[in-house]
Amino acid sequence: LDFKSLGRIFFLLIGFFNYDAYLNQDYKSKCIINVYMLSLIFYFYMKFSEITAARLSVYGFFLSIIILPNIFYIYKDKLRKRIYLACLIILCVLYFNKELYAMQQQSELINTNTIIIPYTNIFKKEEYMFIKKYRYLRKHYYNK
Repeated sequence: LDFKSLGRIFFLLIGFFNYDAYLNQDYKSKCIINVYMLSLIFYFYMKFSEITAARLSVYGFFLSIIILPNIFYIYKDKLRKRIYLACLIILCVLYFNKELYAMQQQSELINTNTIIIPYTNIFKKEEYMFIKKYRYLRKHYYNK
């Protein structure tokens, strides 16, 4: 089990715990939760080929954008809603930080601050330094 598998197990458990309540909504919700669950199960079935499993199950995994907020509206209890909302906010913050860290690693951004990773974009590209050689070659090529 790697980090990707643990994350998918977490989302699979969320789906299992709320499966019955989600089925009681309407036909579209039933189809959405079934595709979501099948895609996550399909990931583990195809685990022997990591790339194939990830690429084929990503389409169902994107349904979590629809499912996770809808689960918030399923809960009637205010305490459960607040707990679930706090968990969603923590999940969003952790995922955003993971993406920023991946962006820093892939672009090889030279960052002097170890706590805050800046969000680089094309409008501030001159403010940051990168290790990648092709970035400087590309810059030199376009400035001719």
